[in-house]
Amino acid sequence: MARGTTGLRFHVKPQEVLALNWLFGRSRRAEQSAEQLRQQMDQLTDQVRNLKQALDQQNQTLADVIQAQAKQLQHQQELQAQTAKSAQLQYRWTQQQNNLLEAILEQQEEADTHGELLGQSIAAHVQLLDDISTAMRHLQAQSGSGTDQTNANQAWTGVLRQWQQRLHSTLEQLNVEPLDPVGQIFDAKLAEAGGTVSPSEAAEYFAHHAQSAPAPYTIVETLRLGYRWNGRILRKALVVTVNEEESPDAQND
Repeated sequence: MARGTTGLRFHVKPQEVLALNWLFGRSRRAEQSAEQLRQQMDQLTDQVRNLKQALDQQNQTLADVIQAQAKQLQHQQELQAQTAKSAQLQYRWTQQQNNLLEAILEQQEEADTHGELLGQSIAAHVQLLDDISTAMRHLQAQSGSGTDQTNANQAWTGVLRQWQQRLHSTLEQLNVEPLDPVGQIFDAKLAEAGGTVSPSEAAEYFAHHAQSAPAPYTIVETLRLGYRWNGRILRKALVVTVNEEESPDAQND
């Protein structure tokens, strides 16, 4: 006999009690199974969510790697393009330098040829001036042999002097200057000794020309002009200088 919730009594058979107990137990097991299943589903959902997050991270990482590789590839392509452009520019620059060098060498050869020809021309002018000077000295030496001869020699001397002036003018236009160091102290860089005179001879000569006696090693005569071209000595002057001491002959006189 059992009592209900309303206080009424009712009769329950043992079989029914067993059945009810079995149903209640099964219901509880079903609830427990459902709870376990729900927990497993939650765990599986969490695993799926974590897996999805991991896949997303991997995909992002992979995307970053691909993007970085793409940028690196683009940079390499740009670098290769720049390298090719630099190589092309280097090739053009080398060609230009070679062409410029060839032009400079050609100009240098032309300048050398021109300089050689100019040097030969200057040398010919200098030689002609030497010949004119020699001829003028020869004519002056013959001036005392007679009036007619003297007049003829003077006429020829005047002609030669004009030629001499024209040649000097031509050399001056070529930046060639004559070296006539009379009155200067002897300088081996500009002159070479062609003779000497004693101090007394030099004093007598300069006194005759109303000049003071020169000091020793002073150049008193130029036997042959020297020439300088663009600051470079083409030929030293051949000169006569004053001795430092009297010669034995002058002392005996």
